[in-house]
Amino acid sequence: MVTKATAAKGLSAWFSVIRPPTLLTGLAPLLVGVGVALDSSSQLSGLEWLVLFVIFCQFIGLQIAANLVNDVKDHETGVDTKARIGPRRASATGDLPSSSIRRVYRSIFALVFALGLIPVFFGGWPVVVLGFVGMACAYFYTAGPKPLSHLGLGELLVFLCFGPLPVLGVNYLLNQEISHILVSLIPGCHAAAMMAINNERDRDQDRLAGKRTLSLRLGRISWLLPYGFLLAPFAIYFYLGFEHSSTYWLVSGILGCYFLLFLLPPLLAGGASYNQALKRSGVYAVLFAALFLLHSLGIF
Repeated sequence: MVTKATAAKGLSAWFSVIRPPTLLTGLAPLLVGVGVALDSSSQLSGLEWLVLFVIFCQFIGLQIAANLVNDVKDHETGVDTKARIGPRRASATGDLPSSSIRRVYRSIFALVFALGLIPVFFGGWPVVVLGFVGMACAYFYTAGPKPLSHLGLGELLVFLCFGPLPVLGVNYLLNQEISHILVSLIPGCHAAAMMAINNERDRDQDRLAGKRTLSLRLGRISWLLPYGFLLAPFAIYFYLGFEHSSTYWLVSGILGCYFLLFLLPPLLAGGASYNQALKRSGVYAVLFAALFLLHSLGIF
């Protein structure tokens, strides 16, 4: 007999394995992509907004599926154990059976594939390619004989999948054009910074498990990586501000500097404080994306 306490514990475990805070990273490039599309066409039809909603569901679905695959596979390869500094992992702690997690992420992949038939009518074969690339990255990031995350490709992968690919992909889907390339790099840098912080936090455990992240490959200078990704967008802010005489981009740079000061304390502290740095980085990414969307709508 399933008691209320058991049911609550199960729901809490599923909530944990989905990792809701990380989904902020997936929301940011979609908001930027919509902003870019609005900059290119000034307005979108009701049907186009529906397609955007489908894309949003697909993107977040793939991110959830990737988190579930990561939970199972990192446990199987010994990367995640009960000694990890980061949040609990359901497979490693036994909170959920791996078989149940597998069934759920397979179902999500199937649903994402089915939903993909809708935007294909708008964008044609490039959308098909983009969809399969997204599904492959979500699965093979931690699965397969040579997981991408074990090869030091994590930062590059999330930079592309949370930056240029979704931002430029949304604009191409709705307007059949590629533009705002510099803008598309910003959410990618934010996502790569979060990945670098995550890998810095887990470097000791990754080393023991044989996971060769970029943090481990860089050795003693690896601590510079998060700062590099966090600071890179400021070059874009100020370049666009001065090149286009845009007050918006200059203000974005100033606000970004202020937020960076808020982010630095947990980042400098290291260890378990990296968890707080990750949360603040996610908030920063969504804040930038929301302001850019409001700017594209003519509100800011």
